[in-house]
Amino acid sequence: MGGFLCPISSVQNIFLIYLVLRVLITNEVILSGYTPFNSLFSFGGNTLSIVLTIIFALTSIFIYRPFCKYLCPLGAWLGLCSIFSRNNLITEKCVSCDLCKKDCDIEAISKGVINKKECIMCGKCSDNCKILKR
Repeated sequence: MGGFLCPISSVQNIFLIYLVLRVLITNEVILSGYTPFNSLFSFGGNTLSIVLTIIFALTSIFIYRPFCKYLCPLGAWLGLCSIFSRNNLITEKCVSCDLCKKDCDIEAISKGVINKKECIMCGKCSDNCKILKR
């Protein structure tokens, strides 16, 4: 599931572009109160934000970080910025054994290659890598 090629992740990127263009054109920030975290941590919010919190809480039982992974415009922005990161969790010594792929909750690894736009740099992949522990 990677970047602009994944239809679900494209929703995240389109949402980011829309919000940025909206701010540039109207000089207004919109939808800031509709994140699932607003009602969760402030114990308030409007009906829609509470419903979003419940939906994403239930979805997170089956999908790891569903809001961050599929809708959050900040996640899309950080994913774009991470393309330019010099940090690599998997080194040139990788033999594509895919042991790291099993440990990646975000599903950002395929055949020893990390999709930097999806990776959250948790380090689980390198913690269990037999090549890096030599």
